[in-house]
Amino acid sequence: MFKFILALLLLPLVELYLLILIGSGIGAGLTVLLTLGTAVLGVWLVRLQGMTAIMRAQAELAAGRPPALSLLEGGVLCAAGILLLIPGFATDALGFLMLIGPLRRGLLGRWLGRAERQNYRPEFSGGRIIDVDYEETDGRRKP
Repeated sequence: MFKFILALLLLPLVELYLLILIGSGIGAGLTVLLTLGTAVLGVWLVRLQGMTAIMRAQAELAAGRPPALSLLEGGVLCAAGILLLIPGFATDALGFLMLIGPLRRGLLGRWLGRAERQNYRPEFSGGRIIDVDYEETDGRRKP
């Protein structure tokens, strides 16, 4: 929690520093245009990739598989869209990194794998375990 609060406090300072640094190099007008341009481009890319994620989730549902990764990708794309709408170059860089599909899926896969390992607790009641092989039949007993 402390790291999150620290990031929230430092982010505006980093953004302000970068805006001043870039603005002094290329000029205030170009800096504003660049900031607006990255927001427009980012929102367009988020919309495009979001539609792809929705179609992938629908295909997984139609195939009878849970669309967990596609839904998480949609959440990451929403976060990327928010970051791209916030004026500044650091948030734009993070937002554009979230738009790189293989990077996004790889990080989500690692995060999901770690979450599964942390939450895995085998259930065992302490009773006897009976290992049974069975075969489904049409309801009649076999001789």
